[in-house]
Amino acid sequence: MLKKYKHWSLYLSPKQYYIGKLRIVLDRKGIVDMCELRKAEIDELIKITKIGKRALVKAFNPDLFNYATLGNCIRHHHWHIIPRYKNKRIVNKRIFKDNHWNNPAWPNPGKKVDKKTMQIIYDKVKMEIK
Repeated sequence: MLKKYKHWSLYLSPKQYYIGKLRIVLDRKGIVDMCELRKAEIDELIKITKIGKRALVKAFNPDLFNYATLGNCIRHHHWHIIPRYKNKRIVNKRIFKDNHWNNPAWPNPGKKVDKKTMQIIYDKVKMEIK
């Protein structure tokens, strides 16, 4: 977890095909559809999204952002902040290349990232979360 808020929790996604991909998870249980969100939850979601975007800009300088909520695999309301990159990025000597640039973010092949590289990504983003 990067940070706990009143209604949401911000996480670094375990799948780092798009380096720095974040997940914002609603703490209130049983909610799937975004239309069930309360005003305070919506307001905080927008705030966290902006915080996450700013942190990713400082950490990895993405060229574009995609935002998504689907609910197909996990039946609990959450959002994805998906940074997109026109050119490759290198972290811990690992190359991250967005082979889907200018196309939808899904499907993606996933990316196995070693613990040390995940920790470096986590630390870079965490340092920028205000």
